[in-house]
Amino acid sequence: MIRTFIAFVLVVLLGSIASAQQGRAKLDAPGKVAFGTTYENAAKLLGPDAEPYEQDPPQPGIKVLSCDKCSLLPNVEGLTLHFQNNGGLVRVEAFAVAGMFKTVDECQKGDSDMMPKLVTLYGKPDSNEISKKSGTTSKIASFRFGDGGVVQHTSSTTKSDRPCTYTVSYMSKALGSR
Repeated sequence: MIRTFIAFVLVVLLGSIASAQQGRAKLDAPGKVAFGTTYENAAKLLGPDAEPYEQDPPQPGIKVLSCDKCSLLPNVEGLTLHFQNNGGLVRVEAFAVAGMFKTVDECQKGDSDMMPKLVTLYGKPDSNEISKKSGTTSKIASFRFGDGGVVQHTSSTTKSDRPCTYTVSYMSKALGSR
């Protein structure tokens, strides 16, 4: 009886995971550089379009390249590519801030235009979260993949000097479960 119950629970759990990831078996990094590529090889592949990016604060064991001409998504400034010393490329971020737009409204429109593009590429997100803290509204939509990779669309609006930001993060299976 207990074995039957455990088997039933496992089937239900595995079925729900499979349906959430339907059509999303493997996450490939966007652009020319594949997950697992070393920092040095990525710098050679991207050539003069990429430059070292200093993190603030620094993260031990992580190197970052910035590539303003590498983004495949509209309304983003460029990509940052994050490399672990022993794992190669593990995270890619496409980002936009209000500074690239004439108004905050334009930035927010660019952000709202991004989600339908991601849904077209990956289907309905597995989760949508909204939080409001200290005058900042943040939204996070996550698309999970069968190989453990994750795409997250994060947007924030606030009354600070950066009133509108949004990021699309592509995380390899090495980071997707974090």
